[in-house]
Amino acid sequence: MLTSWEDRLRAVRDECDRLGGSLLTVAKEMGETDTAIEKSFGSVGTAGEKAGARR
Repeated sequence: MLTSWEDRLRAVRDECDRLGGSLLTVAKEMGETDTAIEKSFGSVGTAGEKAGARR
């Protein structure tokens, strides 16, 4: 029974190692997307503030 747990944990470790690069790539892409969205809302917020000031 101990051997099967050791084998399972080894398999889980190997799977995590295999996925590591892909997960880092996704995290980087999501961070870049978040930055782009934040910038796009920043320009909308500025335009909205200017429109509100005209009233």
